[in-house]
Amino acid sequence: MARRKLIPDVPWPRATLFIVTLETVVALVLESLVLREHITKPASHDTGVDPALDTALSTPQTIYPIVYLFAIVSLFTLCVDAMYHRNQIQVVAFTFFNILYGVIQTLADWNGATTQLIAFNLAISVTMGVSSIFLIFCAFKLARVFGWEMFRFLGA
Repeated sequence: MARRKLIPDVPWPRATLFIVTLETVVALVLESLVLREHITKPASHDTGVDPALDTALSTPQTIYPIVYLFAIVSLFTLCVDAMYHRNQIQVVAFTFFNILYGVIQTLADWNGATTQLIAFNLAISVTMGVSSIFLIFCAFKLARVFGWEMFRFLGA
């Protein structure tokens, strides 16, 4: 039995992995900056957060960026697994997950945010939006590539 390559020899899976890898690196850096901003800068008193609890790591302002960091890593692993197994359902899943993450990131953490946090969140939203557009295009191309491989494997 021949050993399966991680990345197929056609260009669309390589392009998809490149897009997701680039998006993962950029989003991890930006989300880490958001987390650092939340940890180092306490919220203002008009947000309703108790000043004694404001520096704790268990506030929602610090928990959500940590969850987002894990979501970004999950997106990357889902993409790598989809490319390895040539699974079209996983391609659709990580494309949908990427769009959903971009929407959630756009809606979250805007109330009472500093200018720097707004800039980081805007950069993350733009990164996720642009990569989502490319991933939708790649998902259509991957459907043909993986469908043809499945047809050759199963036969008519």
